[in-house]
Amino acid sequence: MNILYQYIFLHTSQGSQVFTVTIFYIVYCDYALWSK
Repeated sequence: MNILYQYIFLHTSQGSQVFTVTIFYIVYCDYALWSK
């Protein structure tokens, strides 16, 4: 999970907002599935 957030942070600093939002959405959905 740490590596994934570093990956997101890297792309955020590069300015790839669409990619970051997509990954964040996937992580959020994955977390929601894990909560069940």
